[in-house]
Amino acid sequence: MVDVVFVPRSRWRRAHWRIAGGRRRVRARTLRPLRTVKRLLRRLAHIWGLVALAGLVVGAVLLSLGYVQEIRGQRVTLRVAAVAIDGDSLRTGGKDIRMLGIDAPELFQTCRDAHGGSWACGREAHGRLRALVAFGKLECSASSTDRYGRTLATCATGSVPDIGEVMVREGYAVSFMSGRYWLAELDARWNRRGIWRGRFDRPQDWRRGARSAG
Repeated sequence: MVDVVFVPRSRWRRAHWRIAGGRRRVRARTLRPLRTVKRLLRRLAHIWGLVALAGLVVGAVLLSLGYVQEIRGQRVTLRVAAVAIDGDSLRTGGKDIRMLGIDAPELFQTCRDAHGGSWACGREAHGRLRALVAFGKLECSASSTDRYGRTLATCATGSVPDIGEVMVREGYAVSFMSGRYWLAELDARWNRRGIWRGRFDRPQDWRRGARSAG
């Protein structure tokens, strides 16, 4: 014969709540690290948001003053007027830019024309580059820097898609290092434009000779 014992309903409820309360405490102890991580992530997101906002404000101020360039990947849009230093170099916003793939006569270099007369090819190359960058927004695609810390870049304006190519094709510079403008140089040489209308020393040879003389 089996003895049946009836448990009062009030005691059963107390036991049930003790079990449920224990489960809640276990669950709370389990979730406590997750809640800590969530709070930490929220704080970090808040801090990074403030840092990003401050960066945008500072960048907007500097951009309005013309000291900062807008960078889109490798594309750098110069926001200030560029000044030609010589036939293949620019200065803008305190930064020197060396035209990639070309080498123009040095500023004080002279060349010979078809009749053997001397002409200031370095000055004329400088003047041509100055004219090309005088109008329109200048855009330069930077690739690297040279040993002097200058940015090596291919530059264009709204009306001139590649300033370096124009300088070589018109005979104010030669294709240099990369050989990317060798067809433009061949065209200038065939049509005897600029420095190709007579005799000249290649700029790198002229620089070497000037260093030896000095």
